[in-house]
Amino acid sequence: DSQPALSRGLRGVADKDRGLCTEMVYGTLRRQRALDRWVAASCGRRLVGVDAGALIALRLGAYQLAEMPRIPAFAVVDATTEAFKIAGKPHRGAVGFVHAVLRKLAVRAEAGDRPDNDDLPPWMARRVEEMAADLGLDPQALGAAFCAAAPSHGQVLAPLAEVQAIATRLRADGVWLRDLGVPGAFEADGALATRHPDMGRRFVLQDAASAAVVRWLDPQPGWQVLALAAGRGIKSALLAALGAQVTAADVSGDKLAQATQLAQAVGAPLLRWLAADATQPLPLPAGSF
Repeated sequence: DSQPALSRGLRGVADKDRGLCTEMVYGTLRRQRALDRWVAASCGRRLVGVDAGALIALRLGAYQLAEMPRIPAFAVVDATTEAFKIAGKPHRGAVGFVHAVLRKLAVRAEAGDRPDNDDLPPWMARRVEEMAADLGLDPQALGAAFCAAAPSHGQVLAPLAEVQAIATRLRADGVWLRDLGVPGAFEADGALATRHPDMGRRFVLQDAASAAVVRWLDPQPGWQVLALAAGRGIKSALLAALGAQVTAADVSGDKLAQATQLAQAVGAPLLRWLAADATQPLPLPAGSF
């Protein structure tokens, strides 16, 4: 699972760099098939026998060169090569190989030669075509949507009466790009959002569909609510911010710790949390919620 792996990798990373790291990781995973073809064309032996660590470094560097033009190419080549030295402890030949291939890719990217847009595995491409036919949609457009980076959505962690004031500030700071169809939800500038002082206190990055669950539930102050599979606790924190008394349950103690921290940062602590498997009977009184 990429999310917990990335969370572990971001420990100790400065807040200002977290958004960049997240984009690089998820972007590289999303575009891996196309990136591999692009990289292979600059390798004399294609990708046959390329060390796994070297291939990861090449993918990360290739993604930056192809998709993140605001980063100078020379910085991508040098930083990726240095990171490969530190993380992989490779032999000298592997370091030279990575550096040489990245330099070739930088030249190609500058000339407009970039990865193709064929990111979907064949089995998924077939399913997308079937889905498009069922829904009466353009299969090429639907396939492109599946391959595109998802927009960043934000959610205000506050009652509706407080949303407008928070939204005004976030608009002024360039974080709030446009309203979405869910109260308190907005399309966000992800890079600015991750560095904003209110991130994780007054708002979080969360898909609007998830935020809608809580807003449509419309919890009233004093409601006793059990949040099963609470995960990192974004919905739990919003429930608590709206006045509910929330018990959060999840099989992951690490995620529950994050949920507890988020609710405290929002100023609406959870009533309790429970590390448990909800497919089994829970140690809670019947009719408690």
